[in-house]
Amino acid sequence: MASDFHSHRRKSAARTLVSGTEPDGLASFQAHPWDAAEPLTTVDLAAFAAIGETGLDKVKGPASDIQIRRFEEMLELARRENKSVVIHCVRAWAELLEIRKRFPTQNWLIHGFRGSPELAEQLRKQGFFLSLGMAGIEKLLKKGFSLERIGFETDEEDRPIEEILQTAAAKLGLHVSEVEYITDRNFEEFLCLNVSREPFC
Repeated sequence: MASDFHSHRRKSAARTLVSGTEPDGLASFQAHPWDAAEPLTTVDLAAFAAIGETGLDKVKGPASDIQIRRFEEMLELARRENKSVVIHCVRAWAELLEIRKRFPTQNWLIHGFRGSPELAEQLRKQGFFLSLGMAGIEKLLKKGFSLERIGFETDEEDRPIEEILQTAAAKLGLHVSEVEYITDRNFEEFLCLNVSREPFC
């Protein structure tokens, strides 16, 4: 089963983590940093598989202090509800890594990652999962690249996840079924699926 790690709507029959404010199927509760100055919608977080996207953006949205307050509020909710977190991060890596020190055991996924290979390795060593769209695939993937803690997404794509997996497989020199199998397992590990809900797996 192909897994789409982040989107705002389903684009195929694949298993998709849909970010929004309604617990429709496999959903992630969105509290986007661009909207951090707005009142937070009251919802039953138990109905959601994860929290996010939430995070920090130095290019768009309200002031950094407002974004940081909202982000930390969402991380505290995630800790209380034992939820994994989908993160939007734009040019705020130092702040993100500093905040991570206070939430070291939570499962965090950086969605739409398109940073350097060096940053990717630094983040994975600190327990982050990374989700790649086509830009991230073009920047990071080559033969020999490990898919440990890696997933793929359709957030900014008009194509189904199956096509993105085919592109990734070609870049890696692997069969698409192998990429699908590995990333399906990463998806389940990130969301703590098929395991008891011990604190953050």
